[in-house]
Amino acid sequence: MNKARFGFFFILLILLTFEMVVQTEGRKHCREKSRLFEELCFNSEDCANTCRYEGFHLGGKCWGLFRTCYCKKKCR
Repeated sequence: MNKARFGFFFILLILLTFEMVVQTEGRKHCREKSRLFEELCFNSEDCANTCRYEGFHLGGKCWGLFRTCYCKKKCR
C-alpha cells in the first residue's frame, strides 16, 4: 500500500511541477503560472485578461487539478 501511495504522489508531483509545452499551429508555447491571479480559475477569459496585464500577450487559460491560471509565452 505504501508503494502505491508513494507512486501516486510522485506522479502527481511531476504533473503539477513541470512547465507545460503546447503545440499551436506548428509553434511551441509554454505556460507559466500567473503571479496576480490568486483565486480558483474557472473563467479563462478573466485569466487571459490578467495574463495580458502581466505582459503575456498570448493570453492565458485555466488549467490543472487545482484550477490555476497559466499564462502563455513563447518557449525559448
